[in-house]
Amino acid sequence: MTTIAELLGGGKVLSAKVKSEIELIDMVQAGVPAAAVQWLVESLELSPEVTASIISRRTLERRLKMNRSLTGDESDRLVRIARIGALAIDAFGDRRKAITWMNRPNRALQGKTPISVISTDPGAQFVERILGRIEHGVFS
Repeated sequence: MTTIAELLGGGKVLSAKVKSEIELIDMVQAGVPAAAVQWLVESLELSPEVTASIISRRTLERRLKMNRSLTGDESDRLVRIARIGALAIDAFGDRRKAITWMNRPNRALQGKTPISVISTDPGAQFVERILGRIEHGVFS
């Protein structure tokens, strides 16, 4: 099972193991280390546009240089994408297949790609429902 923490760099980047949802909530509220953005970008092969929906390139560079964390809102956006990525990897059983699915237009999303709609909470919830149907063998 792929975890959100793994996609964010695990203990190496997060400086602590995230063992529960409460610990994940606390981490988001405190601010995720900026290095987790780079880790997620590499793990899910995120485009510059998707990365910019989390944090601007210049702000990220500044935070990395100063070894600072993301804000709560930035952390929330980052973890949302990591959560959907982990669900997709689990649903497809393969990181490559999950990445392909996330970047391919989807009929259930009226031709939009899953990665393009998860920047909002309603979009992420819709994609989660689609992934749930896929896991249960319903074509989506």
